[in-house]
Amino acid sequence: MIDRFWKGNVQFENADINKVNEITDILFEKDNKGLSRSKKFYYFLKPLIPRFMQIYFRNLIAKNISENGYNSVEIIYREILEQELKKLNNPFYFIWFWPKGYKMASVITHDVETERGFKKVLKLAGIDEKFGIKSSFEFVPEGYKIDYGIFDELRNRGFEIAVHGLNHDGKLFNSEKMFKERLPKIEKYAEEWAAKGFRSPALLRNPLWMQILNFEWDSSFPDWDPYGPQSGGCRTLFPFFISKKTVELPVTMMQDHTLFEILRLNDINIWQKKIDYIYSLSGLANIIVHPDYIFGNNRLKFYCKYLDYLKSKNDIWHILPREVSCWWTKRDNSSIVCDKNGKPCIKGPVGQEGTIKCLSSNTMH
Repeated sequence: MIDRFWKGNVQFENADINKVNEITDILFEKDNKGLSRSKKFYYFLKPLIPRFMQIYFRNLIAKNISENGYNSVEIIYREILEQELKKLNNPFYFIWFWPKGYKMASVITHDVETERGFKKVLKLAGIDEKFGIKSSFEFVPEGYKIDYGIFDELRNRGFEIAVHGLNHDGKLFNSEKMFKERLPKIEKYAEEWAAKGFRSPALLRNPLWMQILNFEWDSSFPDWDPYGPQSGGCRTLFPFFISKKTVELPVTMMQDHTLFEILRLNDINIWQKKIDYIYSLSGLANIIVHPDYIFGNNRLKFYCKYLDYLKSKNDIWHILPREVSCWWTKRDNSSIVCDKNGKPCIKGPVGQEGTIKCLSSNTMH
């Protein structure tokens, strides 16, 4: 896993095996068994609970949550690399994380949960366009009536369409049997929509079952979210593979719904600090903003401030999820080779988009 992340000219055969195991445990949430019985019961009753009561109960729960700090797994990656660099006599070359030397990457995604949200999709797309950004919209196939004219307009304007579960009842991962029964329908809609990506409603997930997904990308894992229905996360700011085919694009930014509805904050300090943290590690900023909620209570101005903060950094790669997954797959299938004179070059599909970086024990500090 360490070698696959760095894509360098040296393999870390002597890396601390305990730390490698720790990374594997974190990435795939092996200690996370999904929804508890009480939460499954809640989703069973959810259609009968008024919306204001749902938010009220989540507010109460959030007040008693302690985040206990947060460190991405990339800190461990860098510790291992630093240890290994001390053993090397030659420079360590690796394929940079993003094409053309971009410092970090950013994707904007919009989960459309209700018919009310669907009616505001084009309006939200227009806001993204004003900032020079194309985003992805995730739709619930059997949650509301789909206007395919809106799909066509989104595609023509350069936006992406993805599948957001089958419906939004919170039961997709209640059992492996239910997951496998619903998956063919989900994939049928994906084929009809020419959708490359998938996101599970409420970010519910099971990494073992999801290895049979027939999507180019998934984005159902938060990097860390103690407030969600399925708390926890993969603790990485970078894409990774959850199967041979599917690239996981972790949700690395707090959702608008969590920020404004659950925590009831009225600023974007959390967003700005997280962007700075991701920027420092050259990771992926992946945010979910819902057309269902963002137009209420003067919240749109905060979203615009978020976009403006992103655009203030001129070395961020603003891109669609499908293009991130395509790049990460090409990078994974490329490697560093050195000619007879020891000069490094990239072999593989990243081609001239790829950038080679050089690290030594002195440059890690």
